[in-house]
Amino acid sequence: MPGTYDIQIEGFEGEDMPVSEPGQPASQRKQILPAQYNSKSKLDPLTVNQGDRPKQKNFELN
Repeated sequence: MPGTYDIQIEGFEGEDMPVSEPGQPASQRKQILPAQYNSKSKLDPLTVNQGDRPKQKNFELN
């Protein structure tokens, strides 16, 4: 869809966690990438215009 999107890249330590049963606390996995790539993203927004072809963008994570 056309628009401007904020980009967040996430990476987690450990295996995928199964979905918790109702009433049980959700399992937490440890985020292994710095917040500058996800919750406090400093990555340039990606803008998609009407009629654009699918885009691929590579990100250098320092």
